Amino acid sequence: MNFGNIGKRQRGIRLIGGIILFLIGLILTFYLILSGQNRTLRFIVFIPFSGAFLCFLEVKQKICVGLSACGLQNMDSDQEKIKDPAIIKELRKDSIWLIMKAVLFGTVATVLCLLI
Repeated sequence: MNFGNIGKRQRGIRLIGGIILFLIGLILTFYLILSGQNRTLRFIVFIPFSGAFLCFLEVKQKICVGLSACGLQNMDSDQEKIKDPAIIKELRKDSIWLIMKAVLFGTVATVLCLLI
């Protein structure tokens, strides 16, 4: 089952955050390349790229990892406690997968940055 814990407005906020983080990752990548910095310093782009991918995945799955950890939902009115323990368990399980995917995508983006 796929339960969501964020509404449309909350997904919009995460989409904007993801775009901003992705742009930061790209700008940082090009800055590090063009300024001739040491390749190992490029590992820093992992942080904004992973964050961006986590935001994009949260939008796609309608799940906020942070709210899931607390057993909460925000369907655009206010945060409220989720009453069904089965839903909380499912959201937390899905959140772990989202984090793992974001780390994987962030790693791929970082490796591509290192190869340039």
